[in-house]
Amino acid sequence: MKFPLSKTKRMIYARKIKGFSEDFFSHRTGIAGLILIIFFVAIALLSPYLSPYDPYRLPKVAKVFAPPVWVTLFPGFEGLNPTLEYPLTWSFTQNTSFISIKPLQKESEIFYDNEGIESAPQTIESTLTYQYTYKPPPSFVFDAWFRATNVTNTRYVIQFLIKTPEGKYFIISERNSTRSEKYAIPISSPVPSRSDDADFRIYFVARNFEGFEILLSTNPLDRIKKEYLEKRDVAVKVDPCAVIFEKPGEYDFILRLTFRPIDTEKRASATVSIVTYQERVASFKIEGHVHGILGTDYRGRDVFSQIITGARISLLVGIASAILSVSMGIIVGVTAGYISGFVDEALMRIVDILLCLPALPILLALVSIWGPNILYIIILIAIFGWQGLSRVIRSRVLSLKEMFFVESARASGASTSYIIMRHIVPNVMPIAISALILAVPGAILTEATLSFIGFGDPTIPTWGRLLNEAQQTGAFARLAWWVIFPPGIAISILCLGFILIGHAIDEVLNPRLRRRR
Repeated sequence: MKFPLSKTKRMIYARKIKGFSEDFFSHRTGIAGLILIIFFVAIALLSPYLSPYDPYRLPKVAKVFAPPVWVTLFPGFEGLNPTLEYPLTWSFTQNTSFISIKPLQKESEIFYDNEGIESAPQTIESTLTYQYTYKPPPSFVFDAWFRATNVTNTRYVIQFLIKTPEGKYFIISERNSTRSEKYAIPISSPVPSRSDDADFRIYFVARNFEGFEILLSTNPLDRIKKEYLEKRDVAVKVDPCAVIFEKPGEYDFILRLTFRPIDTEKRASATVSIVTYQERVASFKIEGHVHGILGTDYRGRDVFSQIITGARISLLVGIASAILSVSMGIIVGVTAGYISGFVDEALMRIVDILLCLPALPILLALVSIWGPNILYIIILIAIFGWQGLSRVIRSRVLSLKEMFFVESARASGASTSYIIMRHIVPNVMPIAISALILAVPGAILTEATLSFIGFGDPTIPTWGRLLNEAQQTGAFARLAWWVIFPPGIAISILCLGFILIGHAIDEVLNPRLRRRR
């Protein structure tokens, strides 16, 4: 195998790398910073596996501003429920001669066929029993879907009920219809029936229900039957979670199907299937008072998933902006220092103008014009981050080009590009590397600042956006520290890691700062 470098050069570079490693790892601050950076890089690389939810399509998993689940270890938080999800795999049993059941892998088909022999309603049901051992939850969600085909002269009623340990029954959702439904229809979000004998129904618990529902007064008989509270025909607030899940114990989840012929003298038939929807099976989810490692935000979304993804975005913004800004600083500094004359004067005046401009207000104006896109933000941060480095590199180049080895190369006929690439750039790289590492924290803080004041990319979960949402939605007033402290601490620790590494590298590469050993 042929190497691009000669054996002698490879030995020289290996010796330099070994010496740099020995010097760097003799600095405790550098080792500490490297450990911190490795930790965040590992989180960024493993974020798709560490995040329990899709960070770009976060669902509501618990109540708004739910604290972390581990707070239940402390007094005052005992008995608070985490988010629980119970799968509802229905298993029906045939109990009439007019109903037959065809179980499938994830679905069930129920066939009703009445030749006009029986006029009484025919009912089957399936019961699942689960244990609930916490205080009343803030809300719950019921998801199930059905399909009805070949409905002839039949009214079918699908009900989902909960039976409490005390033996009370609560109708959570109900679907009453006489029509065929070609597509999957949610049982959990029913629509009012169009039949003449059906009154507008107010369901005890609707999907995505938040703690209480205003129950509008309708038919008093329905109120008595469903144990509703009614006073003077006015709206009444009730907490169904406190009523249904009043005590810990065994709860029965019941799915009940009832078929009844409309005209008792004619044949009645229907096929009702309890189906899946987009690979989702029926479930009953109890949203938690507490959730996960870092709780939830103002929308009930998992904070831990956003923190994990924010590490990837912060590293991307910081490293990309630092590389761009340092590259621009090297190009401008080397060009101005080596060519000198009019080019040097023009470039330095441009640098002076950019240094005098207020960077943050201009960033805000440009972001508002171009739009809060993460790519634009990276470029804008880089544009305002290279001026100081270009001046440092220029001064270094001015001294380098007067040195003997550069004069010898120029006298031997070497081109300007050769001298710059072989002699100038390698000698300014120690300054550039140190500046690159120290530029990352500034870029991370700038992006976090833009996001915090509302000019960040709204489509990407960044740490600054988390702080912005916390400030805008009252997290400080609610003392929701799990939304405030984690992103702030993450920003501080990540920046600290780069600063520690930068100072260690600066001491190793800068002869004036190198300590005696």
